[in-house]
Amino acid sequence: MENTKQLVHEFIAASKLHHRAIENAVRGMKIHHSGHRLLVHLSRCDVMPSQKEIAARFEVSPAAVANNLKKLEKDGYITRTTDDGDTRCNRIAITEKGKAILDETKTLFEGVDEKMLEGLSQDERALLFSCLSRMKKNLTSFCEENKEDER
Repeated sequence: MENTKQLVHEFIAASKLHHRAIENAVRGMKIHHSGHRLLVHLSRCDVMPSQKEIAARFEVSPAAVANNLKKLEKDGYITRTTDDGDTRCNRIAITEKGKAILDETKTLFEGVDEKMLEGLSQDERALLFSCLSRMKKNLTSFCEENKEDER
């Protein structure tokens, strides 16, 4: 069995390659991966979120979100409306054009995901899911413990 360092390296390398494959899949579509992630999030929201709420959701600065939103709005993928209760707050909504690009990319992304898992049996996929879930739980716990230490 490989040592911990090698396992972590392989995990990170696979994640980076997956990211690169997704970037390559959308390259001709004039939308960046981060903008796409924002559109996916917006498509799942029952209530139009604010820029600040989006920044908190993705754990990035409001300025980073603003840059993405500006491009998405320019390209016609989102709209911004002023919140009735607070004129300083914009609510963000996905447009029909934004929904259409998500439909296009869904098939591309499913292809990338299937290619990544090609050759893995259902049992291997279930084991991988279990291992990744455990890793996520372990890291979540670690982050929470360290967050408490910072206080």
